[in-house]
Amino acid sequence: YALSPLNSRLDTRLIDFFAAIAEDCDCQLGVQNNPEHLRNAFTSDGLLRLHKYVPQITIAKAEGPVVNVEPLIAATAGSLSSFGGHGGIEHIRLLRAGADGLIPAPDCLPLQVRIQSLWRDGSEDAQNEAIAIEEELLPLIVFMNRSIDVLLCYGRQFMARRLGLRTTFDRLGKLQPTAFGMKETDRLFEKLRRTEDRFLTN
Repeated sequence: YALSPLNSRLDTRLIDFFAAIAEDCDCQLGVQNNPEHLRNAFTSDGLLRLHKYVPQITIAKAEGPVVNVEPLIAATAGSLSSFGGHGGIEHIRLLRAGADGLIPAPDCLPLQVRIQSLWRDGSEDAQNEAIAIEEELLPLIVFMNRSIDVLLCYGRQFMARRLGLRTTFDRLGKLQPTAFGMKETDRLFEKLRRTEDRFLTN
């Protein structure tokens, strides 16, 4: 899980940084490791060293393609609880790889909680339902996760609909909503509502 030719020195600097923060905390802590979007990221060895030096850090949010994250999950199993991210784009594959769960996206939180519950059930029917839910969610997740700029722009608009807010404003940034983008956001929101009606209504 090599992230940089200066892995060892980078890990040491990150450990010192997080250890300084943890000194003022009296609860369990987690650390986000996202080499896809952050220049500073731990190796799996660095995460283990961090946990040994700061035992209250017990959770790692391990983000990235599942084939890259799986070695980190395997290397830290038993020491750190691993949770995926990136909106849940590989939720079930992460569970197959040994992750403990997902730090869910707020836009599809109830359904991702349902996926987790079904997968833990362990039965074939339950896991098939979890797969079906994930397949329904993937167009939304892919749309939101193509770039940070898209996520910030349209994710805000999507959550406004989720929260029932009629008036929104957009921060100045690289990307501003377009008419096409808003139509896609509306279409995906309506699809999500239908999926929730299908899988969450008893």
